[in-house]
Amino acid sequence: MIVRQVSWMLALVALVLVMSCAYYNIFWMAESDYEKMLEVGGYDFWDPYDQPALKGDSDRLVTSCIERCGKLLLLHPNSKWVDDALFIMGNCFVITGEHQNALRKYDEILQLYASSEFVPMAGYMKAYTLIRDGSTQQGTALLQSLSEGSESGEVKERAVFLLGRAALERDDCAQAVPLFETYLAEYSDGAKVNRVRLHIAACMLEMEQADRVISVLEPLAKKQGDEALQAALKMGEAYRRMGQNDRAIEIFTRLTEEAAEDSIRARAKMETARTMVAREEAEAAVAVLDEAAEIATVKIKGLQDEIILTKGLIHEQNLQDFDAAIAAYDKIAKSGSEYGKTAKRRSAALKAVQKFRGALRDTVPDSPEDEAEHRFMLGETYLDELGLREEAFTEFRTVADSLSGTRFGPQAMLRTASLFEAEDDTLARAYYSKVIEIVPGSVHANFARSRLGLPLVDVVIEKPDTLVWDEGQVVGPFLPSAAADSLPFVGPREPPGPGPEQVSPDTTLRGRRSRPDSIGARSPIPGPIGIRFPQAQPSEADSADTVGHQPGSDTSGTYVPADSTGEVERQGP
Repeated sequence: MIVRQVSWMLALVALVLVMSCAYYNIFWMAESDYEKMLEVGGYDFWDPYDQPALKGDSDRLVTSCIERCGKLLLLHPNSKWVDDALFIMGNCFVITGEHQNALRKYDEILQLYASSEFVPMAGYMKAYTLIRDGSTQQGTALLQSLSEGSESGEVKERAVFLLGRAALERDDCAQAVPLFETYLAEYSDGAKVNRVRLHIAACMLEMEQADRVISVLEPLAKKQGDEALQAALKMGEAYRRMGQNDRAIEIFTRLTEEAAEDSIRARAKMETARTMVAREEAEAAVAVLDEAAEIATVKIKGLQDEIILTKGLIHEQNLQDFDAAIAAYDKIAKSGSEYGKTAKRRSAALKAVQKFRGALRDTVPDSPEDEAEHRFMLGETYLDELGLREEAFTEFRTVADSLSGTRFGPQAMLRTASLFEAEDDTLARAYYSKVIEIVPGSVHANFARSRLGLPLVDVVIEKPDTLVWDEGQVVGPFLPSAAADSLPFVGPREPPGPGPEQVSPDTTLRGRRSRPDSIGARSPIPGPIGIRFPQAQPSEADSADTVGHQPGSDTSGTYVPADSTGEVERQGP
């Protein structure tokens, strides 16, 4: 009898051991797949804006991991490894892009396993996933709470870093820099110290504080590795912006000779060319860019396009060789990259400039309407597509002063006035007053009234595509009706000054040019007195791409691109 009882007990113990080993084996295999996947895919869950794509063997591993964790939760819901499985499964869902599934797993840990060691990181991963899923405001609010109240040092470190990264993604360097500086102060040996230094440097360059970049990056540049090479590149850019071109060239040359990575060598060559442009060596810079393009194979994503775009801009803006610029732009116009889109837009703009310039050469003396149209459209192209304020101003003012009796006269006056506002308020008021005098019942006149702080009137000229003139007076339609009565008022002003006919012909627009895609272009052309002009509806072809300045561009007065695209706002009807 005793022997039989002992046998049953031994059998029961054996069964328990077998079952325990079975579900531990399931978890062990899931955990093994998870760790291999992190290593193969390079996932560390620090930056949701730069998470590696799921590819190669990591795809198989993440699928296997999810299946094994699901099996453990289904067959052994009371296992001591349930919270482990939930956390791993949630992270796998983040990698596969199944963000709602991931959030449910983290919430299960936070709500059902409050004493689990995974609670702090589950809270962080919830914030990470919310940002990854597009709920940035909710995610950053949770990060703020974690950065202030979490008892986990790792979670606090991650939260501070990601708060800075989120601010950087919003282009809010004013908020990002203090957060990154807090990271450096509190986590001097942290996992992302090098990356934080690079982020701070990028912001300093964006905020025109190149002199601060050197001190931020010097500790990193002395190290080894890819981030140290990136630091050296940014230091070279900072020296160029500070006018220390020889020192910048020295850094770029060293990187070209010593760096093993083709991407670093090619980028150093490109930065060398940009610095040569700053030294007014544009032709030699083009030759260096050709060398850079040979190094930057098509496998280096986007870099070859950036090099070719830079070459086109130098041809266009420094050498004034439009044909060579168009040839460069057209090489990458269909690439689909942001640089290719910019090239496509600039190529079209330069072709339009050539067209309008050719038409002006062919315009007969007794066709003022044609001349006015060509000059006005040339000014529009200069301003809206190429960001050349001075060139645009010249064309608009020629129409406003010499061809005011044409149907483009009032439009040119408004454009001229808008460009004058920041430079000479009296002249701007004079042009606005002239528009009111010529076309008093138009949307354009009401816009001019709004700029002068005058009462609006009913628009009686409503729908037209062209003006009909009879002995200098408008007798036909002007523009499509716009919501002129919704324009904000500037407020009371002094009475308008003298009309444009009393303006000295040699008065010119003052101030620095703002060239998109160029060194020196820091922002779109500012709208006068903070009011956005009514915008013409672009054609479908025109709206496909946008041209803009690129953060990181230089301020030395030479014209080459930097690292991203934006859009130039229209500044007049």
